[in-house]
Amino acid sequence: MDSNDEALIARLEGITKGLRMGMALKIAELLKFDEQNLRDDNPSFAEDFLKQQASEQEQNFSDFMDDYVEALKEYFEYRDAINQVYEVSDKHGYKEEK
Repeated sequence: MDSNDEALIARLEGITKGLRMGMALKIAELLKFDEQNLRDDNPSFAEDFLKQQASEQEQNFSDFMDDYVEALKEYFEYRDAINQVYEVSDKHGYKEEK
């Protein structure tokens, strides 16, 4: 494998990770939207939809949710790190060039 292949694989892994984190954020929003039904043990559109997604990916529901919980944790870690960079940049007068 040459360096071009390695760069392409790294780029694809980064894109995949970003997509997974974005999907995790949407799943969290969906669950928030249907929160009252989930809390009251009523039929839940969100739960049904996510179980269907897990089935389509040939995963059990628990593993599917574990994967997306991890991706959501990563998303918030990245977001917090980026916010810290901006905070330091703002404090020291860095201006982004356009």
